[in-house]
Amino acid sequence: MTETNYERYIVRKPIYEGRGPDSEKGPEIKNSQIPAMTFMSSKQVSESNCYIGIGWVYGIPEPNPYIYEHVHDFDEIVMHWGGDADTPQDLGAEIEFYIGGQPITFNTTTAIFIPKGTPHGPKT
Repeated sequence: MTETNYERYIVRKPIYEGRGPDSEKGPEIKNSQIPAMTFMSSKQVSESNCYIGIGWVYGIPEPNPYIYEHVHDFDEIVMHWGGDADTPQDLGAEIEFYIGGQPITFNTTTAIFIPKGTPHGPKT
């Protein structure tokens, strides 16, 4: 692979940690990848002010919900996207997710911006 003078900004191997830069691994969750793969954080790129973690959900998680209400001291983008290349908008499930105590539901590929300090969760 070619290296550039921007190599310090590239994460080629994830960190395996819990659901956020300061969280612990947590309990095993059936049908969900735990720990998540962190692909961008200030731990990896000191100048980064964003956090990107990826974790697969491949069935109904047990227990459900497995993410409860919590807050972060950083902005977060939560994405859910379908895994079928022929129908990437179809999640194959309906998600209920709370933001600031208010439920939203969706069954298509969806991105949600959550400002730092905003309570969010649970997710079922």
